[in-house]
Amino acid sequence: MSVKFLLVGGGGREDAIARRLAEAGATLYAFMKNRNPSIASLTAGFRIGDETSAPEVVRYAREVGAEAAFASPDPVIAAGVSDALQDAGIRVASPSRLAAEIESSKAYMRGGCSRGTP
Repeated sequence: MSVKFLLVGGGGREDAIARRLAEAGATLYAFMKNRNPSIASLTAGFRIGDETSAPEVVRYAREVGAEAAFASPDPVIAAGVSDALQDAGIRVASPSRLAAEIESSKAYMRGGCSRGTP
């Protein structure tokens, strides 16, 4: 049985992941801000839209019946898309917004690392 997998993002990292998912037999859907022809050729369907809009991404995930998702790049994760997908009951192979904030916000990271130090 094939897993319905939603990929959020359309860059090189997402293309590599899409190829592996397709090779593994997943039924792949994608939500991208711009059409990536390589990813589009591997999917059962895709939507072009604002990748950082969690409501739009979740709506599409529900529309296609996604069971699992991978959200990337960093701005997508920082916008809370991974959290929204997980809250919608979809398994997510991406960090939460809070976990990703260490990477996306250097000020947050510096503040976190300096707490409790003399």
